[in-house]
Amino acid sequence: MLARPRNLVAAVAVVATFSSLGAGGSAAAAVGRAAAAMPGAARDANPRPNDAPLATPFPDPLNPTGCDRTMVEDRTAGADGSACMLPFPNDLFTTGTGAARRLNLPLAGMPKDAAGKPINPLPYAVSDGFSPGSVIVAHVPGLDNPQALLKTGAAPITDMGRYADPAAPIVLIDVQTGKRWPIWTEIDVNPIGPFPNTLAVADAEGTPNPQPDPRPTNTANVNLLIHPAKNLTNGHRYVVGMRFLKDKDGNVIPPSAAFQSYLNPPATVPNPDAPESRRAHFDQDIFPVLTEAGFAKADLYQAWDFSVASSMNIAGRLLHMRDDAFHQLGDDNLADRKIDGRAPTFTVDTVTDSTNPADEVRRTIQGSFTVPCYINTPNCAPGGSFAYAPTDLDQTTPLQIPGNVSTAKFTCKVPRRVFDSATLEKVRPSLYGHGLFGGQSEVGQGQVSDMVQEHGFMYCATDWEGMATVDISAAAQADADMDRFPALTDHVQQGELNFLYLARLMIHPQGLVTNPAFQVDKNDGKGLQPFIDTTRAYYDGNSQGGIYGGVVLAVSPDIDRGVLGVPGINYSTLLTRSKDFALYSVPLYTTYPSEFERPLLLSIIQILWDRSDPNGYVNSLTDHPLPNTPPHEVMYQASFGDHQVANVTADTAARSAGAAVDAQPLEDGRSPDVTPVWGVPRINSYPYQGSAIVYFDSGALSASNPEGTPPAPTVNTPPKVGGDPHEYARNTKCGRVMKNNFLRPDGVVTNPCLGAPYFSHAYHGKDGVAGQGDTVQPGDALAYPTPTGPPADVPEAPYAVLLLLAAAGMVGGVVWRRQSQLRSSHSSG
Repeated sequence: MLARPRNLVAAVAVVATFSSLGAGGSAAAAVGRAAAAMPGAARDANPRPNDAPLATPFPDPLNPTGCDRTMVEDRTAGADGSACMLPFPNDLFTTGTGAARRLNLPLAGMPKDAAGKPINPLPYAVSDGFSPGSVIVAHVPGLDNPQALLKTGAAPITDMGRYADPAAPIVLIDVQTGKRWPIWTEIDVNPIGPFPNTLAVADAEGTPNPQPDPRPTNTANVNLLIHPAKNLTNGHRYVVGMRFLKDKDGNVIPPSAAFQSYLNPPATVPNPDAPESRRAHFDQDIFPVLTEAGFAKADLYQAWDFSVASSMNIAGRLLHMRDDAFHQLGDDNLADRKIDGRAPTFTVDTVTDSTNPADEVRRTIQGSFTVPCYINTPNCAPGGSFAYAPTDLDQTTPLQIPGNVSTAKFTCKVPRRVFDSATLEKVRPSLYGHGLFGGQSEVGQGQVSDMVQEHGFMYCATDWEGMATVDISAAAQADADMDRFPALTDHVQQGELNFLYLARLMIHPQGLVTNPAFQVDKNDGKGLQPFIDTTRAYYDGNSQGGIYGGVVLAVSPDIDRGVLGVPGINYSTLLTRSKDFALYSVPLYTTYPSEFERPLLLSIIQILWDRSDPNGYVNSLTDHPLPNTPPHEVMYQASFGDHQVANVTADTAARSAGAAVDAQPLEDGRSPDVTPVWGVPRINSYPYQGSAIVYFDSGALSASNPEGTPPAPTVNTPPKVGGDPHEYARNTKCGRVMKNNFLRPDGVVTNPCLGAPYFSHAYHGKDGVAGQGDTVQPGDALAYPTPTGPPADVPEAPYAVLLLLAAAGMVGGVVWRRQSQLRSSHSSG
């Protein structure tokens, strides 16, 4: 056995060597693994008390590829990798037990690029379990089309409550509690051709939608997808059970001969696809769990188990960076909400005062601040990744290279009212999180200007390092080469640390308030006085800012309340449902052309994405905070039918965070769901103390409402019909009143503007009743003058599309050259 290399570069070299020699086996088995538990890895409230007692022998001598051959016996597992790692996630691909469990993904089963090179599994080997939001991917011959799923009767996206039906054909059991976990199921329709928006007769270009039947017959590449409706509990083990699965004609699909071997006593001649070494695991750790849940062993089509990563394994790197960075300021107790130590170093570079008395923003202040950099490039330049000590084999503790800092820029917007007021008026400071591959200039959007002037805020923004305009080229390269993906999620964590430092700077007594740019003279003999209310900082963000803002909020010591606009969690579910992905998928799909492997690829990379994504933090966002972290409350503001961030991912976030929703979140009949916003508790009286999700609806598409939108498709494709309401929620007066009432030390959830359901854009409801979205009623909020007109708006992610197209063209050229070289070498050989 080779000793594990001391750094990832050396480890990659070992794997590349084995790959070039055609070795099978798992990468982790080839290079070894430190068996010691990661520090803090078992800090979850219930850390694996019922973990599988037996470690699965892996790799098995009879199965050197390490693939699971019990699922699909009519494929040669590992020969082309197409069935090797399904079903996924799967504890077969782990080693060790309890806190010492680590992922052991087989090199042979990792998704491959167009040249046949598999994704390097080593960055995943330090994870102690799978993602808490894992998309569970399986391939069931026969259950490979929407008609078959309908016949099977598994809980669909429109009726998630059916997961609890006694006769449910697919279940997910939490081993620690013995209870079913809420799930919903779907077929990956992307490989079987264009799928219609089932609620519209034409697409966005007016082309008639294809009819649901007959469907294309290309089902060989189609997978069954099982989604947790609420994020799984960190550190728990889960068992998947499937029974009475049916094809499109209603025939029950029999289990594979390999899985049947485990349902029966050992045969005289063992089935080579069902190693006897795994029988004890099924008999002791899987079948009894399902039997207790009412799933008879004899009825099973397939069953397996997987373990979920601990919260500290996911968040530990960012928490270490945060704690180390604030230690450098002299503050080590971050859970007490007390500001100790010094303020981050900052400079004010420009102060621009408007001379237009109608402008809502009177002063724009730009400057920079210094943050410790844990990326291995100078000044945290794009393309770098975390630096680790050579002895940090589990890569838990990113290091700051001595002297390396990030000089982050900031932009602050100060409202006119600060200067017009006869007496000193202090404004609440809030961070603003910008959209996908955008920048801090988006703090100049009209809705932000409205918010600061109407309700007395100062908004400050910085770039999301790792996912800002300047990072597009590096992100496109990661998109086209998944071996670069760890660098992307590393850099995003650095960007999230920058936001924490900016929040501290806004409320520290030696921070922004000490600079004359953040002071005003009211001619009362007191001279210049700071106009920032330093009681508390807040967070408000939209789109990407509504997504990654969930991480900033979950780990922030200085923010206890935030508003996340058009939010969602779990990119592995979101991407194919977003219209944005049509463009951003170009590098990914060019390099990784296998449609069959794409759901697996997305589910795999979610493991790393969780480290910077709210999918990995939402379980600790509100009532169960991470170590050295105070609790938080959140308000999600979603636009119904959003074309860019799917509503199903916002609902999952709300369920996972413990948010509540109004008793009537949408008009009757507006949603295709049996119960709109299912599984989220209802708010029956106001004001409500706690976290919440609020929907804004721009109405159905019609001749009288040409910018309305239908509900999103009920399959994993993006909306294509009607107006995109993505920016509508943030532009409603009512939404801003909600923010005002929530973002304060004594904040509560209220139902202003005549109450729910809430409307947006030009829609006023079926009855045309104005007010539920655009008219502030007396008493809804503090009465501030309505501005005479917003400034010119700043679009989300300016120039990002052009820059991404250029980057995609560059990456495409590289891929084309690699494929040409490969074809040339084959022809010459």
